[in-house]
Amino acid sequence: MISVLIVEDDKSKRAKIVNAISAGDFKSEIHIVEAASVATAAANLEQSHFDLMILDVQLPKRDNESAHPENGAELLRQVQVRSTFHRPTHIVGLTGYGDVFDRYSQQFAEFNWTLLLYDNTSDGWQRRLSARLEYIRAGKEIEQNKDYQSDLGIVVALEDVELRAVLALDAGWERHRVAGDDTIYYTGQFKSKEKSLTVVAAAAIQMGMPASTALAVKMCSAFRPRYLAMTGIAAGVKGAFGDVMIADKAWDYGSGKNKLIEMDGGELSPKFEPAPTAIPLDPDLIAKIGAFRRNDQITRQIEARWTGDRAPEKLATHYGPIASGASVLENPSMVEAIKNQDRKLIGVEMEAYGIFLAARICPAPRPKAIVMKSISDFANPRKDDRWQFYAAFTSAQYLYEFSLAEL
Repeated sequence: MISVLIVEDDKSKRAKIVNAISAGDFKSEIHIVEAASVATAAANLEQSHFDLMILDVQLPKRDNESAHPENGAELLRQVQVRSTFHRPTHIVGLTGYGDVFDRYSQQFAEFNWTLLLYDNTSDGWQRRLSARLEYIRAGKEIEQNKDYQSDLGIVVALEDVELRAVLALDAGWERHRVAGDDTIYYTGQFKSKEKSLTVVAAAAIQMGMPASTALAVKMCSAFRPRYLAMTGIAAGVKGAFGDVMIADKAWDYGSGKNKLIEMDGGELSPKFEPAPTAIPLDPDLIAKIGAFRRNDQITRQIEARWTGDRAPEKLATHYGPIASGASVLENPSMVEAIKNQDRKLIGVEMEAYGIFLAARICPAPRPKAIVMKSISDFANPRKDDRWQFYAAFTSAQYLYEFSLAEL
């Protein structure tokens, strides 16, 4: 999947760019994000990495303000120097004004990028964009196939509950040891009529982000999987026991600043100011998960395989943000506080952010991270262990079906 950020304030021109780059061979391979101002573009660049940014030079600073060529040029400069931005792999400028083209083409060239002259009566700019996309696609295909040694790595936090559910999957598992590493890995293959995936699985030495992140990095270094996944149990915000929660991003809800503030009476009171940095799901997986979730037969099949106690509601899936922290929660008010960090929160647990982080920082070739955990409790004092095995089962089974269908 090729991720593209189009920064263009003119709706009709933006629509023509979308049509031009998503036509023909690229139709199913491009994930497009649109921005109509410098501010919106900056927010997207801080959150996600893009393979290509198509940048209009004449832009407003903020939505619904007047456009000026200096704004686009300044955004181009900020992309080169601003550490909070995920710098796009490729940048192509686009302007419909000849004087703006003459004025800023040299600035684009200095950064080794190209400024194209947009002409509504000619398809020259479209052909050059298509050529750049073809170049990006070829490079990604080479990178995706470079040095990967396995298809899927699965990390879990609990050996007895979560790893047991993974090893119950039909994969012909065998124990595998890595020299100098005490972890016991299990290797196998997920097979269907259409494909066969090489898989490795292991459990961390304990719950929590540090242990799971360390295991994930070790797994990436030793087995070099194309995808890095985590299954298991988590606290849900809504839904039913066993429902599968798929993270569209993850963050550490304990990240921030603890300080003392002076109250009206002069007393000092502790205050926590959260400052989370979420890591988003890869655009390629966004598209694949979206298509897969529409198939309700998968959840019905998983329900039918389970022979123990189950929730009275039909098994469902939830897609959204999952927050990770250092402790097991039995406090609904704490969950409400975490929801203030992202109102779309679907779940809380202890490891997801570590998996996303490991996929980002491990040595190349880096995998794409997937977290699919199922609801075993709702972070309240009435939680017990009754639903843990069912939740571990549904999450492992759902990853199994998703892998064979989409990876």
